[in-house]
Amino acid sequence: MGTRCKERWTESAEVHFLRTRRGAAAQAEQAFATYDSLTDLATGGRAPEIWDLDLFILQAPRDGIADQLGRLGDWVASVTVFGQVRDALRIAERVDGDGAAFLVNIDVFGPLEQAVDVLLSLRRTNPSLTIIVLSSDFVRDDTSLERSAITDASLRLPCTPERMRDGLFCAAENTKLRQMGLAL
Repeated sequence: MGTRCKERWTESAEVHFLRTRRGAAAQAEQAFATYDSLTDLATGGRAPEIWDLDLFILQAPRDGIADQLGRLGDWVASVTVFGQVRDALRIAERVDGDGAAFLVNIDVFGPLEQAVDVLLSLRRTNPSLTIIVLSSDFVRDDTSLERSAITDASLRLPCTPERMRDGLFCAAENTKLRQMGLAL
């Protein structure tokens, strides 16, 4: 009877081992599938555009911008969230713009004109910084280069994780185009 218990334990341990291996394999397969989808040439192979970016986010309470970027945690270097305009701008002005993106909910500024003036000043101070503006007042997302003097992309809030990801990719690409002098 003791042997039988030992056999059951051994079988149980083997099944547990196989389940663990299958679980790890499934997680690895999922990670590779995510990478493949982000680097697929059919979608523009965009993952390298955001690889190792430091994200700085100025958000309003409960707007969920930082939460939407949670899925990109493995692709970006860091995410820093600010609740105060002054603190966010102080960092955005001094950060190495080549490896950073500044996402700003311009609804926290008050009048739109004030936000535009601040962003124009930031663009002059740190021209290599990728800037994305978000607002609930926007009619639609805009990833064109038309507003390159102020922003590299603008997204309408609320924003899904997919739209946030695509906006970040497009903004990083637009920054490169702007630096090459291809912006309007």
